[in-house]
Amino acid sequence: FPSRPILEDTAPGMASDGTVGADVVDESGDPNPAQVVAITSEKAKADEEALNLVRDDRVLVQQALEDLGFSLGAADGLFGGKTRAAIRDWQKTRELGVTGYLTREQLEYLVQVGRDAHADREAFVAATKLNTSASYRAYLDRAHLRRHEAEARTLLAKLLEREREEEVARQRKREREEEAARQRERERVAARAESEYVELLPKLESRGFVRDPVKRSTCTIGGTDGECIVEAFISGEWKDDEFAYICSKLDKSQYQGRCVNGNLNGLILLDADGSGKGGREMFLGYFVEGRPLYPLMDSRFGSDDFISIREVDSSYGCFYLGGDNPWDSSSTRESCPKIQREFGIPMTRDVARSLSDGTFDLEGAERHFLRRLRTLE
Repeated sequence: FPSRPILEDTAPGMASDGTVGADVVDESGDPNPAQVVAITSEKAKADEEALNLVRDDRVLVQQALEDLGFSLGAADGLFGGKTRAAIRDWQKTRELGVTGYLTREQLEYLVQVGRDAHADREAFVAATKLNTSASYRAYLDRAHLRRHEAEARTLLAKLLEREREEEVARQRKREREEEAARQRERERVAARAESEYVELLPKLESRGFVRDPVKRSTCTIGGTDGECIVEAFISGEWKDDEFAYICSKLDKSQYQGRCVNGNLNGLILLDADGSGKGGREMFLGYFVEGRPLYPLMDSRFGSDDFISIREVDSSYGCFYLGGDNPWDSSSTRESCPKIQREFGIPMTRDVARSLSDGTFDLEGAERHFLRRLRTLE
């Protein structure tokens, strides 16, 4: 709207060419400002009345002025003092004739702005009702006026953050469910595997392996499959040993082998050590549900000159190759030859050393043992 006179018809006190008439000049012959303003306003008022504004048009004008930053209160369709002041302020900022009344061009412009503002409000309200990231993005992609853009971006950011948090929660839930399923499968496999070890007991017993008839307390030790339960099977190492058959004999122990369903199962190499242990020992033997089957092979830790056998109520040497009087009964003494036969390992210095330093081929020995167990009657 360029600056220009809005007087298109004559008004009282004005000539037909739009100049001020003789009846509105003062004694000096100059125009009287107050009268000129009054005449101009009367003309602008008459022009606006000729437009026959309906209430909807007035509401749209009020909404447009509000959206353009000219506060006037509620859009009620009544052009009171606040609305006229807002029109004057708007006309002033656009360098139009400041009258507080609207020309046809000004009305058409503000009505269109009002319609755009109304459509913008409708679009924003629709977006908030859906309250989805897609609805806010659709609102922000509008080519028209986006008066609520800042609010929409804030709501979108909050919604996206909540969606991210919900996705993280869903992912964690999926991971928990998957881990629970894996754990159930591990437990199922472990239960089946342990039952297989238990099912071997009759064959083990038929080949002379026995369990202690007295069930001892259990201890937790660490090893290749994590923490695992083992029976406190180590008896007294000296007269009146107060730590016999308690976990003080095993509380520093480590194992190699399988922990199935929380218990030692299968052929195990056990590095036995504890706060109540007289000396560190390496045990090789078969375990079922954490309980050892006797006889066990026993070697001193850090030594390659001695291997013995541990029975339920006794122990004895198979060979001693140190000192001045070495001896070797590995082929004759009670269970010494049996252990060699069943585990498929000779009782030699090299074997004693491998037991002592943890390099013993445990898997190979177990394969040999189970093969004999399953094929021989």
